[in-house]
Amino acid sequence: MLVYLWAPLCAPCAVLTPTYEHSSDKHPDIVHGKVNFETEQELVSIAGVKLLPTLMAFKKGKLVFKQAGVANPAIMDDLVRQLRAHRVESPPRQRGLL
Repeated sequence: MLVYLWAPLCAPCAVLTPTYEHSSDKHPDIVHGKVNFETEQELVSIAGVKLLPTLMAFKKGKLVFKQAGVANPAIMDDLVRQLRAHRVESPPRQRGLL
């Protein structure tokens, strides 16, 4: 899952937004979420985002990538490829607890 934090009046966001939306169309198997920095302040606070744009990637509920500030649009395909390849290890199950 990719999460993109942006704002309508953010000039760097205007550069990255078309690339992010193209990635969403190109990779429908990867969830692409967008969070408006101005209207979703509680979520922004929880995520600890201070700079825009911010791009985050999650795999099995775990944060595996976070980049704040000016993002290079050329990284999107590489990020999707890495997200698909990334394995998140689950903690070992303890015997006898359930």
